[in-house]
Formats: sequence, structure tokens, C-alpha cells
Amino acid sequence: MEVGANLWTDFEVHYKDLTVALSFPENTEIPVGSYTYFKAEGGFDMPDGKLLSSDSTDSRENFSTAGASIWLGLEPAWNAFRYLELNGEYEVNIVRFPDRDQGFDTHVIRLRTQAAFNTRVSLNTFVQSNSADDRVSTKIRFRSNFREGNDLWFVLQYENLNTDNIAIAAHQRPHAFAKIYVYF
Repeated sequence: MEVGANLWTDFEVHYKDLTVALSFPENTEIPVGSYTYFKAEGGFDMPDGKLLSSDSTDSRENFSTAGASIWLGLEPAWNAFRYLELNGEYEVNIVRFPDRDQGFDTHVIRLRTQAAFNTRVSLNTFVQSNSADDRVSTKIRFRSNFREGNDLWFVLQYENLNTDNIAIAAHQRPHAFAKIYVYF
């Protein structure tokens, strides 16, 4: 576990040789071709394990196709007590290609709960909403640790619940259910 905060930056140069156009939301695409682009990132991460903490990231890309991207992220966490942690995450991605009159914005929200009933039984939940395709996905994981090296997991997963029609989404069955036993 980290004991201090972390302030960081990163500068990158990328080269892509696209043989197929890249498609994005809102009928935005990067056509076939060779591209060089620059990326600058920075962030501030607070130490984990405190009552309240947060990480934040800012990323900017300047495409050689006369476009730009801005990505911002914020990840607050609350350690309510020793056995309960609540995490949230918000991302916004803004992409514009003004010369082609194309662009899009996406918003992603993630919520995560980690609860331990004791040292052997825990429950994790994950919920994600993505505005790019108006979908919500959920995963619930129950873990029982019989002894060191022996874990039994029950995983329930709903994916691609369409937020445009909540009445139908509420009656959908899980897309995946797994029972996993790990033995060392």
C-alpha cells in the first residue's frame, strides 16, 4: 500500500498505420491512413486505505487528422470502516474533428462495493453505465475462502442492459452465472 500521494505526468508520441477505418460513436471515424499524434497525461492519486481518497487523471491527445481528444477521470473512494469500501468513477471523453465536422462525447460511470463479512466471506458488486451505447452492466461476486488457497466464487453478471427501455431491462435474466472453485 502506498503511504503518500502521487503526482504524475506522461508525454507520448504515437504512430498508427490504419488499414481499416476506426469507428466511434455519433458516426465519427478516423479514415484509413498513417497518423502521428501526441498525448499528454497527468494525474494526482491520493493514498489508498484512508477514510476518503480520490484519484484524478487528465489526458489530451492531438491527432494529425486535425482532431483532438480530452479525457478526464475522477475516482473517489470511501472506506466506511474496515470491512466496507465504496468506490465511484466518472470518465468523460470529448473527441472532435472540426475539419470533418465530426465528434462525440462519452460518459462512463462506475460504482464498486467491496464488503467483507469476515476474513473468509466477501461480496463485491460492480455497476457500469456507458453513454456511448446507452448500456448498463452489473457484476456481483460472492467469495467464500474455506482455507488459504481454497476459494469458492459465485458470479452473477448482467451485461448490456439497454437504458432506453427500463421496463424490458428489469425483466432480463442474467447473461452469465458462474460457480468457480479455486484449489492450490
